[in-house]
This record gives sequence, C-alpha cells and structure tokens, in this order.
Amino acid sequence: MVDERTDNLNKINYRNVFIVAMVLAVAGMLASVTFSMQLNTTRNTLALTEDQLNSAQNALTASNSILIKTQDQLATTNEYLIVTQNELNTTRNTLTATQSDLKSAQNKVSGLQSNVTGLQDNLTQARSQVAELQANMSRMSSSYSYVLNDPTYAAMESFLASDKTDQHQYILGTYVCWNYAADVIADAEKQNIRCAFVYVEFADSAHAVVAFNTTDKGLVYIEPQSDEVVQLKLGTRYYQSIIPKSGYHYTQPPYDDTVKLFDAIW
Repeated sequence: MVDERTDNLNKINYRNVFIVAMVLAVAGMLASVTFSMQLNTTRNTLALTEDQLNSAQNALTASNSILIKTQDQLATTNEYLIVTQNELNTTRNTLTATQSDLKSAQNKVSGLQSNVTGLQDNLTQARSQVAELQANMSRMSSSYSYVLNDPTYAAMESFLASDKTDQHQYILGTYVCWNYAADVIADAEKQNIRCAFVYVEFADSAHAVVAFNTTDKGLVYIEPQSDEVVQLKLGTRYYQSIIPKSGYHYTQPPYDDTVKLFDAIW
C-alpha cells in the first residue's frame, strides 16, 4: 500500500513539475514574444526618430544656407546704404553751397536793382537837363547877329588845344558831362565856330559829347572831358569808341555803356 501511494505521489509530483515546466516554458515564450515585440517597436521608434533627425538636419542645413544668403544680402545692402549715405552727404553739401550761391546772387541782384533805380533817376535828370540846355541853346542861337562857321579839321584841333574846358574837375551832381559839353560849345561860339551838343543814350544812363562838322573831314565827335575823337556807332560800347591819346587806354566801366541812340543838336 505504501508503495502504491508513493508511486501515486510521484506521478502527481511529476505531473505538477511538468505543468510548472510547461507554464514556465509558455511564460518564457510569452516573455520572448513580448520582448521581441517591444524590441521591434523600439527599433521602429528609433528608425522613425532617425528619419525625424535626418529631416531636422536637412531643415537645419537649408536654414543655414538661407541664413548665409541673408547675411550676404545684408552685407550688400549695408554697402549700398553706405554708398547712398555718401551720395546723400555730397548732395547735402552741394545743396548748401547752391543755397549760399543763390543767397549771394540774390544780394547782387538787389544791389543791381538799386543801381538801376539810381541810374534811371540819373537818366531822367539828364534828359531834363538836356531839354533845358537845348532850350537855352535855341534862345542863344536866335539872338546871334553873326553866322557861325564850320571849321577845318586843323582849326578844330587848334581850338581844342587852346580851350581849357577839359581841365575842369568832374564833380558828380555839380559839374558833369553836359556841363563840359555846354562850356566847349560856348567857347567855340565865341570864336565863331559852329559846335553841336550831342546827346548819347545808353541802356540805363546817358552821356553828352560835342561835334564839329569839319569842312575837310566831315562830322567829328569829340569827348569834351579829354578832347579825344569818338567814333560813335549804334550798338557799340562807348568806352571802345573813344580813340585814346597816346599812352592811354580805356577799361570797361561797371555799367552797360552800349550806345542805344545819339542825336546832335546844332
């Protein structure tokens, strides 16, 4: 009986051991399958992560390339800005100089306008004095009981050499060009020499000279302040029309002395 129990117990133990072994084997297989699945999942996750890393690396490379291009563009833009700034500074300096020149020109124009106004006043006064002189000459001529004669060129030169009118001092507003002309005419008439008063008009002023109708060389204009011959011609500068004495020359005056018209009054 004991042996039969023992044998049954052993069978039971063997069966239990087999069952345990089977359970352990199944558990091992399950653990192996689970581990394999986890390993595959981990591999897939790593592969996905590696792809994401590669994508990120590519994106970073592209961003770095864009950054380099942007830096180059910024450098080019900065150079352009420097050139533009230099041009702007140059333009500002030019504008400042132009404004200064414009202000200077405006000041000159204001001065010239003042001079023109003064010359116009002088011209009006000169015309008035010429009219008065012409009236006086008409009255003087009508009272002469003798006839004035036209001189020869040599007689004219002789008269001018003896006449001292050219030695009178020019005094602005008191003794000027028409006073010289009137005195030469008066002195010529004292010697029965016919002499004309010549009114010369410039752009903004006027002048007075005298004239002799010489019997051998025709009409001759004389500057009474210097006894020099004047070759009057419309459109020419007066200072260039004077035939200067030896060793002397005339320079251009600060005003326009272009001859606009001239008229001899006998």
